[in-house]
Amino acid sequence: MSEITFSEEEKKELAELQQKFNAITVQLGQIQIEKVDIDDREKELMKVFVEARTTSKDIATKLSEKYGSGTFNPDTGIFTPDEVPNQAPPQEGQ
Repeated sequence: MSEITFSEEEKKELAELQQKFNAITVQLGQIQIEKVDIDDREKELMKVFVEARTTSKDIATKLSEKYGSGTFNPDTGIFTPDEVPNQAPPQEGQ
């Protein structure tokens, strides 16, 4: 079988194509590393979110036990208790 020598132009085209593939491979590797970093950050943020949600529920329970149910306006800092329907006063002997 005889050997064929590519022209300089053909060799240049093949070298450029190989360089493109190498660059793409490096970029794909970088993207995969970034995905791992993003996944790690997401897991950490979800952990912090769950902790904050638990703290929020704990505070709401504590305040509800202290002040009853109602609405808090964070802009004014004012808590407005829910209206309790009027109850008939207990009758004597009951």
